[in-house]
Amino acid sequence: FVAGSHNQINQPYATVAGGQLNTVSAIWGSIAGGKNNWVNGNGAAILGGRYNNASGAQSTIVGGGGNSLVDGNDATGELSSVLGGHDNIASAMYSVIGGGLENVASGTYSAVSGGRRGATNGTASSVSGGVGNSATGDYASILGGGQIVEIEKPPATFINGNIASGLASAVVGGASNEASGERSVITAGYNGVASGRSAAIHGGGSSFAGFTNTAAGELSVVVGGSGTETSKTHAVVVGNSENVWVNKDSVGAPVH
Repeated sequence: FVAGSHNQINQPYATVAGGQLNTVSAIWGSIAGGKNNWVNGNGAAILGGRYNNASGAQSTIVGGGGNSLVDGNDATGELSSVLGGHDNIASAMYSVIGGGLENVASGTYSAVSGGRRGATNGTASSVSGGVGNSATGDYASILGGGQIVEIEKPPATFINGNIASGLASAVVGGASNEASGERSVITAGYNGVASGRSAAIHGGGSSFAGFTNTAAGELSVVVGGSGTETSKTHAVVVGNSENVWVNKDSVGAPVH
């Protein structure tokens, strides 16, 4: 079935219900409307938008798109979905992108809900908004935050996105943070590194490179402060600063 203007189907059981310059080249593929959309995956569907490409089997694109073939949305993974936005790619099986700009969901069962330049490489990983965030560990998650800031007047400050690379790790807000330890957590702050297993950093840090909180010990915790590093198991550091290396079980804020 073909309707609309200058649409075409190249396989049996395909449908184009409306729009213009749309093409379905897969069995059971369908396009409801929009312009310059392509369906190449069997059973795939595009509901609208422009310059979108659904090439994964039973993949879906709801809308959005770009101004040319190179910047539209792509659902290339089997049963993958892109709900909207611009220049997004859902390449893994069961991957989902809700919207936003230049996001990539390449991990199986992974999801990017929005934001810009978010990436989910780990299985069942997720990025919920923000800019430049990357969830590379399996079951890792990032909840917002992350940005790139350039200040013309010196000193210039460059703040990047967050990275959750540890198994089941999480980063909640902030920027330039990395949770690389298994089940590690960072909540806000800047330049934090939680590399120990089940390590946690809660806030603190600095917007200038080099002022970093690091929780490297297993089950270690850093709360606030800046430039603090602890590598001891079960260590707790609260509010230290000025590049303190902590190997004690617990350290409180200094008294001045």
